[in-house]
Amino acid sequence: MQISLHGHTDTINDPKYEAAVKHTAEVFEEALKIFGDISHGNHGDWKVKDEKDGHKCFKKRYNLGKVYWVPVETNVSIEDAFLDHWDKIERTPEWNKNTAAVEKVATLTDHVDIIHYATAPISVMQGRDLVVCRMWRKIDNDYVIVASGFETDIKPFDKKTRAKANVIAGRIRSLGGNKVHFDFLVSVELNEKAIPEHVLSNHVAELALKDALAGKVYYEATYGKH
Repeated sequence: MQISLHGHTDTINDPKYEAAVKHTAEVFEEALKIFGDISHGNHGDWKVKDEKDGHKCFKKRYNLGKVYWVPVETNVSIEDAFLDHWDKIERTPEWNKNTAAVEKVATLTDHVDIIHYATAPISVMQGRDLVVCRMWRKIDNDYVIVASGFETDIKPFDKKTRAKANVIAGRIRSLGGNKVHFDFLVSVELNEKAIPEHVLSNHVAELALKDALAGKVYYEATYGKH
């Protein structure tokens, strides 16, 4: 199977992941629409859900579901930021205490892979387990990485509850020199009936903001002086 998207064609030779890749390509286009919405200043409908150290997490409903957006700037070159995130994703638990585990299940092409990861517990909520297909493209001068969940027989990590990722996406935009702007998007179904919806929403916003700020600290500590 081949997927052509924004100037690059991926050839998928593993039939069991063809549906996942096709779905992620569709989600990729939806994520680009949201990034476009953000870029054009259409922020009026975004509601602030969490705030820490001057950084904010916003929420807005789209076709994909409730989408949480965290914008953050950090001192790192755009190439280092992208390559670290794409190639070193399995090292995330070393610097992000909110991530319990990350495994790369399969590398399908240079632009597509399958990731299995788990979050640490948040407050009274047990850690979540997600399996996603990731895809990246360089569009104009931006790197865009989009991941989405799919049905799979991969077993959850021990003591983790399987959740569904509608979209987890990042856009990396250079601000010149050793500085970039990140836009993070997250929309997940947590598979939790015992906790009220508004509390779950707060948990997702809290986790998204913590992840973004952990990334900022990591990138500046690792690359900021280069």
